[in-house]
Amino acid sequence: MLKYFITLGSCIAMVSMANLSLAQQPKALTKVSSEPEDGIKTNSKNDTSVSGKKSVQSIKQPVTPKVVRGIYYSPERQQYDITRVEHYLNGLTTMVADFTQFSPDGSKQGGKFYLSRPGKLRWEYSPVPPVVIVARNGSVTYFDKELNQVSHVTSDDPLANILTRKKIELKGDLQVVYLDKPKDEIIVSIVKQKNPTEGRVTFTMKDPSMQLESIEVADSAGNITKINFSNVVLGGPVKESLFYINQNMESNRSRRR
Repeated sequence: MLKYFITLGSCIAMVSMANLSLAQQPKALTKVSSEPEDGIKTNSKNDTSVSGKKSVQSIKQPVTPKVVRGIYYSPERQQYDITRVEHYLNGLTTMVADFTQFSPDGSKQGGKFYLSRPGKLRWEYSPVPPVVIVARNGSVTYFDKELNQVSHVTSDDPLANILTRKKIELKGDLQVVYLDKPKDEIIVSIVKQKNPTEGRVTFTMKDPSMQLESIEVADSAGNITKINFSNVVLGGPVKESLFYINQNMESNRSRRR
């Protein structure tokens, strides 16, 4: 069995392929400072959200106000930041980046990530594990170079396919359950509206540029996989052939590397 965790795209549906030991869920977010922002101060005695431990909090409609970094995080401001996240993700046409993946069993993998919206993404792990995962219009192809084996999964899971949607809206079949603004970042966690316990995807965006810094995926058992992006290139050309699995071509690509 495979010893690593496959995340995002419809690849979440392939978690059952991994033989992972249960890992303890890491602490959520570090303590939020009480430094005031925008000149708006709050009475610390009445602050109810800032603490050393932070669990996933529900944000209902209208969004429940909370205190972040010593400011009153109004429903209007929360909705504004959620809209900023939507606008950034919808504005992505292509993205190429190096990624580092931290898996629930404590292992670390890396490789190259390709996104071409709508509909297509590719995770290319290198050098270990020798795996390529391609998601294309709801269908996922998984290629193990070492075994020279191809597997296919089809999924219309709205959480799994969030990055490849034609239009990304954080409402409807998706629900924002956590929103925070630590210094220079916006963190937003999303679940499926109908089955919120089945999994959670968390995006961390750099503020104010809104560039995607990391993705964290939690499955229904609480196993968490985090992927950090670096050397990000946006809007550049991405070859269409990257989103098809051809075993001979993939083997040749590996040899060239």
